[in-house]
This record gives sequence, C-alpha cells and structure tokens, in this order.
Amino acid sequence: MRKLILAVFIIFCCVLLFGGRVRQEGPLPDRAIGGGRPLGDTPDGASAWTAIGPYGGQINGLARNPKYTNELYAAASSYPSQFFKSMNNGLTWMRTWICDSGISDIVTDPKNANIVYAYANYNIYKSPDRGATFPEKIPPPNNFQTYSGRMAIHPTNSNLIYITGKFITISAAWNYCPAVAKSVNGGQTWTIVKLDPSAQYGDIFDIGIHPKNPNIIYLCGTYTAANQPKARVYKSTNGGGSYKSVTKDAVFNPSGTNFPSAYKLALHPTDPNIVYVGHTGGVARTANGGGSWQNQTSPAVSSQLGMNAIAVDKSKPNTLYALCTNITQDYRGCWKSTDGGKTWAHYANGIYGWGTRLLVSGNTIIGGTWAGIFKSQNAGVLWKASHTGIRASRPDSFGVAPSSAQTIYTEVANYALFKTANGGGAWTKCPDFYRCESILGFIVHPSNPKSVFFLAGG
Repeated sequence: MRKLILAVFIIFCCVLLFGGRVRQEGPLPDRAIGGGRPLGDTPDGASAWTAIGPYGGQINGLARNPKYTNELYAAASSYPSQFFKSMNNGLTWMRTWICDSGISDIVTDPKNANIVYAYANYNIYKSPDRGATFPEKIPPPNNFQTYSGRMAIHPTNSNLIYITGKFITISAAWNYCPAVAKSVNGGQTWTIVKLDPSAQYGDIFDIGIHPKNPNIIYLCGTYTAANQPKARVYKSTNGGGSYKSVTKDAVFNPSGTNFPSAYKLALHPTDPNIVYVGHTGGVARTANGGGSWQNQTSPAVSSQLGMNAIAVDKSKPNTLYALCTNITQDYRGCWKSTDGGKTWAHYANGIYGWGTRLLVSGNTIIGGTWAGIFKSQNAGVLWKASHTGIRASRPDSFGVAPSSAQTIYTEVANYALFKTANGGGAWTKCPDFYRCESILGFIVHPSNPKSVFFLAGG
C-alpha cells in the first residue's frame, strides 16, 4: 500500500511539474524541413509540452565550414534525426532541419562553402545555403545500404563524390559485403566497388582521401566470413577504381578479440604513407602506406577498448587526438599523442560519452560523443560541454523527488546522470560512478530528495 501511495504521488508531481509550467529556454527557428513540414508544427496536444533540457545528444555527424570557420554543423541521432548549426564555434546551436531518417555523416564542399551534405540512411541531402535548408535529395545506388556510412568529396573536383556502406549480395539471406560507391557527376550516377563480396556481412565505417594525392584513398570497416568477424583496412592508388586489403591480422584481428572492427582513419596531411586507424584494440600506425602496421604502445591494447574517433593536427602532424569507446570509465575521454602516436596522455576532465567525431583547429578541439558536443581550448587537457541548443539528449529515465517537485534526476543518452533543483531551469551533472549508464528507473526518497535509488543495467 505504501508503494502504491508513493507511485501515485510521483505521478501527481509529474502532472504538476510538466502540465502546469510554461518555459522558454531559447528560440528555435521555424524553418521548413526536407519534406516541407515546418519545425513549429506539432501533433494535437503537443503544444502543452515544453522542452526543459538538459541539452546534449548522440552526435553522429560533425563538420566545420571551410570558409566560415566559426560555423559548425552537427547531426544528433534522434527519431527523426535533427540537423543543428552553430555560428559561434559551438557556443550555441540552433536546429535548422529535421531529416526523415538517421544522419550518419555531414560533409562540406571543399570548393563551395555554401554547399553542405547530410549523408542519411536512405538518401544524400544537399543544402545550397550552408545548412539552412536541404531541398535536394540524391538517392544512393540500388542495393547499396548507407547505415553508419561516411561520405567524402574530392579536394579539387566537387563532382567526384564517394560514399561508403554495404552492398546486398543475397537479399533473402540478408547477406551484405562492405562496399564503396563513386560518382563522377555529383551523384547522378554511381559505380560500386564490392569489397570481400563473399562476406556474410560487412560495412565500411570511414573513408580518407589524401589531400596532396587524391588518387590515394583509404577505407576501414569490418566483414564477417564463416561466422568470424574481422576488422578490415583497404587502399586504392587509382582514385577509387579498385582497392586492395592492407589489413594485418596480428594487429587488427588478434586472437581472442570479440567483434573486431576498424572505426576511424586519420591521414597525415602531407605524407600519404603515414596513416592512423582507430580500431577495437586501440590505435594502429603505418609509415609505408599499409605495408606494415604497429599498434601504438598506449592506449593499452584491450578487447574492451575501441578508438571510434581520431584526428591529426594539420599544423602539428605529430600531434593526434582520439576519443574512446571503452566500457571502463578510466579509458573514456580524450587521448592525446605529441610524438606521432608512440605514447599517449589521457584527459577526461569535462568530457563523457562514447566518442564519435573530432575537429582539430590549433588548440581548439571539438569532440562529438554519444552524450553531446564538448570543447577544449587548451589542446585537449580540459573540456566543457558545448551543446547549448541541441535538444536531442534521449533521457531514458527520470525521477522526481516526492518532497520537492522541482528536484528531478535524469540519465542523458546512457552516459551521464543529471540533476535539477529548479524544475529544469538549470541542470548539474552528477559525479561519475561505476556503470552509471543504462539506468532503467529512479526512486527518490520520499522525504530526502538527495537520497536516490535506481536500477542500472550491466
């Protein structure tokens, strides 16, 4: 009976809190989305709800305008996916577009600063006005699946476009092989190159075109054959006409590794022979164009460690940054190397969530994670949340204090616990603790709002 009374009281508090309060955190532009639906339109009854935060969300795409360098673009993985734009180097963001499917990458045209592409699950969307609208839709080739894919544009020829993904080989058996598609006419027609076509499953997660020699292209991803998954790295020396595997199993697929994958490429800005690959076991480096690879001495190689984002400082090519996807809290955050990847330092102050994207501009580093966007202005040492305006945080559960209806706890995007004491006016991140993700439900003490119990997965 006591539990029933407590549950009814919590529901009553929620009704009072969310049904009777009207808040305005900041304007969002009522621009039209790709399908012609204005952002201001909401279903019947939805106008009674107001977003109260906290800000953040799973970031699947992050890009900087090559001409207007304070202008950034981000895609948050909500349903449907949302496109955000910042005009002050990530200080604040505004939503300009809602995509009908999930966006996995954002690419800017290197020759025309007005053109921005959003690479989504079913189409490529093109903006002629720096991400304000996306009126043009470019379909990928038939049987080419673009989930989790990436996109790249030739540095001097904007009509030359590459997209990565997987190609359906046996539709009845759901068999896919890793693949890359190339267009020489801006996406009007495509040529597909199938990689490991006998694979049961495969995908390409990243593509890198060398800026000094665009005929050299690297790909990385995964494939499964005979029920054995393996990481894979490929290289083309003829502009994507053909590719060969430059994978070394001892580095990328060591014995005992579960579900090995190669996630992210980072190319040396001037030497096409030097390439870094973030993979399940850490970071691997080649200095001879893939002829041989070495796992770097740190971060430590571990089957539980994955480097899902990695970038080279173009002004200091021996300086690298990486974001981790390790399930252990001690490995998360930013890793930095100043000696070409030989040794690494770990900085996790202020950044959380599995890493997805990195932008490097001198001492200013902007990282996207599964929990939001974070910014460092001292070369990766200290980080601060930089996603004000991104309302895609995916709170999986929340709890309201029975004795204080303004005190709310919520888990954000599976990777952080937040608290507000004023009904959502301001949120504070709670200290990290072991396995704080996957919180399935809260119970706040009926008389002490600082005492919280919850059920967590894992």
